[in-house]
Amino acid sequence: MRNRNLSLAWTAALLVVGQVHPTDAAGEQDTVTLPRWRYEELLRKEAELERLRSATAHAETRSADDTHATPPTHPTAAGSAEMRPNTAGQPSNIPLPALREGQLVPAETLALYFHGDAAGARLVPSNLRLQVRGRIAGFEKPLLTRNFHVLLETGQPAMRIRCVVELPDELQGVYVAEAGTALMAADRSGARRPLLRVGQDVTVQGRLKGLKGQVIELANCRLTPTAGRSNQVP
Repeated sequence: MRNRNLSLAWTAALLVVGQVHPTDAAGEQDTVTLPRWRYEELLRKEAELERLRSATAHAETRSADDTHATPPTHPTAAGSAEMRPNTAGQPSNIPLPALREGQLVPAETLALYFHGDAAGARLVPSNLRLQVRGRIAGFEKPLLTRNFHVLLETGQPAMRIRCVVELPDELQGVYVAEAGTALMAADRSGARRPLLRVGQDVTVQGRLKGLKGQVIELANCRLTPTAGRSNQVP
């Protein structure tokens, strides 16, 4: 449409010029006087022609700039993944403090020291006595021993904390019941009662023996009352 307007404008301009100066051979004496309205129309057509010419040049320049513009860059999936916040079951990027003797540590925090990070494991000396607070994931009752095992959740599905608990003196024995969800205790009188259940929160005190496969082991453990948070690792 724009090109057609340009052609019409040029044709009109040539016709007007032809009327004003029909031929060079006619001589200077052959002149034509234009009406004022015709002269003003000629000026308008010239202005319109200049406007169309300028608009066409601007459009061509903008089109060339868009063609050669560098497309915007977007973060890749890997970059996004790197900027994602920490989720459950993943180790934290926050530096871990060295643990102290007798310190109260959540089971999830203790697991971070051993989750694929040798530097973190060095912050937990062997035989360090700790208090570990966590949720019971299950029980084990080995044969030919009075001890029993309490397994704690760590927030990492493949990793557990095994607490080897010494049988309290007031109990005669323990056994696993209710499809593995309860630990039953028998006292000296022979009476039986539930001692612990899966999903229960407990605090266990013991000596850290390190990582064995995907299990963090605490030995010489005993169950303690729920401790305060003053000595807990944040």
